[in-house]
Amino acid sequence: MNEGLSLLKEEIETFNPGLKLLKKPIWLSSQDKRQANRHASILIAVENAKQAQLAIEKRLCIAGNYLIAEKCKENIVHKQCQNCLKYGHSTRACFAQSICSICAEMHKTFEHKCNICNTQGQACPHTTLKCSNCGENHMASSNICLFKTHPEKRSYKHA
Repeated sequence: MNEGLSLLKEEIETFNPGLKLLKKPIWLSSQDKRQANRHASILIAVENAKQAQLAIEKRLCIAGNYLIAEKCKENIVHKQCQNCLKYGHSTRACFAQSICSICAEMHKTFEHKCNICNTQGQACPHTTLKCSNCGENHMASSNICLFKTHPEKRSYKHA
């Protein structure tokens, strides 16, 4: 799978003159969904806007087929990473330390464990909630967090 994406990157660069990908393509759907469907979408990152426009206008040649290329429509600014809990990037693109959504400590949320009742991976009555983004007493994924409801309150150090 990983090797296939590297080969796809090479093929796109070879058969689409003027395109240089910044990294390997990324699948936009899960492996289960891809196996159930005949078609799937990938996300490619090119070096600049001129290359992106070239791919959109001329289509991408992949495996001898000219396929439609579109500008990514996802609004990544509102997307919260499930690894570091910051906004502005996807979990797949995150290389930061994992942060717990429950207590804001440096471990994955599913590893969170209460020392009193041994509840694991979720908040319990003994848990002191802490948001890793704003420091308030709610989970980082909470809809009451100002970082979620008011993106303009975020600074670039949090995105």
